[in-house]
Amino acid sequence: MVVGFLKSLDYYIIIIYVFSLLGITAYFRLPKERRKQRVNKFVAGSLALVSFYESLAYFLVSLHTVNAWVYLLFFHHFAVYLNLAIIQEFVLNKKRKWIIRGFILVHIVFSGLPLLLGIIPINDNGEYSSILGSTFIIVSCWIFFYELVLDDRYLAIKPIRFSGFWLITSLLFLFSGSFMILISYSYLINNYLEMYYVVIEVTRTSAMIFYAFCFITLANWKGYFQTQTPVSYE
Repeated sequence: MVVGFLKSLDYYIIIIYVFSLLGITAYFRLPKERRKQRVNKFVAGSLALVSFYESLAYFLVSLHTVNAWVYLLFFHHFAVYLNLAIIQEFVLNKKRKWIIRGFILVHIVFSGLPLLLGIIPINDNGEYSSILGSTFIIVSCWIFFYELVLDDRYLAIKPIRFSGFWLITSLLFLFSGSFMILISYSYLINNYLEMYYVVIEVTRTSAMIFYAFCFITLANWKGYFQTQTPVSYE
């Protein structure tokens, strides 16, 4: 069983393990006041979550068992909530923050609870939940970019040295790719199988880049990256 699991590992999950281990270690090495910051808790939680559910998914593959429910539950639900929480930490306007929090609530009510109550089967292919979650994250990313361009409080920040910019940019690519796979799955599988695998690899690469920036945000060598927004909220 263990041997089968180890044989199922590929470059993707190994890289996820590396970034998760390094990132979580970096989090616990942060000064106490920075460990208390919500954005750092959310980023560390995202690393812990992905290493857990990817391990579970790969383990089920090694047992020749269906693992679709793992991604439905953890990627299309818990990861969506954590990622929306990360985005709203970098949004300045309180009303826009509440819009993103509202997305989390709507997703819980219209996807999380139906899944919990069995209205959405646990072995569902996840189309509905993925559309809902990906749409909310993509819209939330553009809310952040809207502020980054137009809010005067961001004028003093260099985007290339702002971890929020890189985290949210990589999230946008990750969930845009996930959305593309969903809406074009049947067409690509039946007509352009090679293109389908290309889109899958692009999405996996986007995921690795996102988790790399999660690690960088927590490690933040010599303070090169600014991790906080220009103003802090309660």
